[in-house]
Amino acid sequence: MQYARACQNGAWDAVMDMTASHAPFWQARKTAEGNRLRPEGIEDVYLFAPTAMLRVVRTDSGRADLDRPACGRAWMEVVYPVRAQAPRDEQGRAIRKMVVGVNVACDELILKANVVGNMEVEPDSMAYYPGER
Repeated sequence: MQYARACQNGAWDAVMDMTASHAPFWQARKTAEGNRLRPEGIEDVYLFAPTAMLRVVRTDSGRADLDRPACGRAWMEVVYPVRAQAPRDEQGRAIRKMVVGVNVACDELILKANVVGNMEVEPDSMAYYPGER
């Protein structure tokens, strides 16, 4: 949750300190393409928009196929109350809510789970704004 809040608040030094991979993903230009959920992921800066509401829904042991072992993974429900700030799916539809997972190493650093971002997205958890389907 600290990582997600740091992303929401634009605390990029803290984000970098909490991330095992120091790739400058948070410095990416904000573009329409960047705000889309693609098979390779979505930038965390879009996923954790400042107005997004976050709630941890469960934890598990995490993935075993990352660069470093995960000591756990937290799954968070992310709700976007402001349609204009909501991420989009591949077709450009605004996502109202979804569940995302973040893998954490034993040293409490965030592990990269996608090519683009650090989060895993449960595709079946996505709900759209009315009229987006």
